[in-house]
Amino acid sequence: MKFRRLFFVVIIFFGLNLNAQTQISPYLFGQNAWMPDSIGVNKFWGQLDNMWGFIDNANIKLIRIGGIAFDENPITNYQIIKLIDSVRSVGAEPLIQVAYDNGNYSSTQAAELVNYVNNTSSKNVLYWSISNEPVLGHDLSANQISIYLKEFASAMKQEDNTIKIVGPDLAWYNESILDKLIGGSRDVTGTDAYGNYYIDIVSFHAYPFDGGQSKADIIGITNSYLEPAITDLVSKMQNANTINNRTGSDTLRWAVTEFNVNYENPATNNESGLGANSFINGQLWAEMFGLAMEYNAEFVCPWSIHESSGSGSDYDLGFINGSDGNYNPRPSYYHEQLLATNTRDYFAKYTSNITDVKCFGNYNADSISVVILNMSNQEYNYNLYHNNTDVGAESLQINTNALELQGNYSSQISANCSQLLVFNNQGDIRRKYTYCIGDNGPSVEYFTPDNTMIQKKRMVKNDILIYPNPTKGEFNLQTVSDERIHAVSVVNSNGQLVINKSIEERNRISLNLLDKPKGIYFIRIITSKKAITSKLILE
Repeated sequence: MKFRRLFFVVIIFFGLNLNAQTQISPYLFGQNAWMPDSIGVNKFWGQLDNMWGFIDNANIKLIRIGGIAFDENPITNYQIIKLIDSVRSVGAEPLIQVAYDNGNYSSTQAAELVNYVNNTSSKNVLYWSISNEPVLGHDLSANQISIYLKEFASAMKQEDNTIKIVGPDLAWYNESILDKLIGGSRDVTGTDAYGNYYIDIVSFHAYPFDGGQSKADIIGITNSYLEPAITDLVSKMQNANTINNRTGSDTLRWAVTEFNVNYENPATNNESGLGANSFINGQLWAEMFGLAMEYNAEFVCPWSIHESSGSGSDYDLGFINGSDGNYNPRPSYYHEQLLATNTRDYFAKYTSNITDVKCFGNYNADSISVVILNMSNQEYNYNLYHNNTDVGAESLQINTNALELQGNYSSQISANCSQLLVFNNQGDIRRKYTYCIGDNGPSVEYFTPDNTMIQKKRMVKNDILIYPNPTKGEFNLQTVSDERIHAVSVVNSNGQLVINKSIEERNRISLNLLDKPKGIYFIRIITSKKAITSKLILE
């Protein structure tokens, strides 16, 4: 698998006159594969295998197979291949973390895993990371981190020199450590004896709060911590690129491999609260992705998909709520889904004149997507300009100096509400997604060429999932909403009934046609709200 990307180019897109472009990574929208049922010989009883339909529906593009549990419990060959295949079955790519655990595991073992995955099994996994949170877990120095990163990276790239190494996965933006590792006295961005660069993507984790945060703290964290950390890192990488002659596809990139509002939830952790389950946390995730677009990140992987049985407990940071077949997405899920489904190729900086209203945009040759995050308790009327017009009259004004389109769009946004607006390349509104606190996911309005709204409905990629399809025999049915499945029937192409069962209300069930002949089958699913019929291919 090759790693190619255009960086800064000069181009004219129809009605969009642009000078410099920041291309958005195709792998930007990530997640963490926590938690699986088992890692190595240790059972964690996680429900990750039940989550793939949700992940597919959210349009996630990269999934990190990592964390402290993967550092302390090296994964088996069977488990890693199963996870790689599961990740790719939903259109995503894996990032595999190899174990170090303060020297308990060796570079030889890491190289053997690369060889098994990419050479023996021909999985061609591009992204690999080394260890997890070395300063928090073991209080390692920059010198100690540098030694093992170089040793591991060199051994791994001798097995496959096309892979990209991610590191050091610090638990927070530790500037003193990174000063030494990225172009400093313990530099890990140069080349080994074989001419291979050690690391390619500089990574850190970000959990800004410990559960004692206020709403003002969350609204202000981008300016006070996240953006300064990112700009400092970008500066360090630019210096390291110069020192080590890294250009083109070898230019250093950066990533956030774990992220959430806090590492421990406050006592009140619900949609109207301030913890991982809150609506404002979903907005913070969106803001983090906006920063990642602006500063050219490779990916951001929030922590995590599902943990602690989706209970909302102190350390439940998952984006799926509930357990054992009764699952519901949280606001963090819906915000990531909304962006991952509607992000274009290039970043466009939009600004707001209200501190508590954040915004950013992106575009391609055909359309422009603008995100508005109203984190305040106040509703606003607003005017949005695709240029740098400053009229100064309206209470909320949104502008950009990245585009040169005339005209404006006027609308309203409720308190504690997020909007994503899609315009054509002339700046005419075509779709408007709205998701406010208390809503069961985003809704979308569609507009005609004269800006007349013609339809409004709930946003879903698929509201009832059937996967895998085609299938070898075993398959799953899953709703991605508050609906519950009541009954299922399956008939073959001759109209013969082969499955007919009533179900105690659940939003995920597993069925199989292992004893049936190959061919086309039709599934009728009855939920609490509707009945649908879909085709299933048995191969």
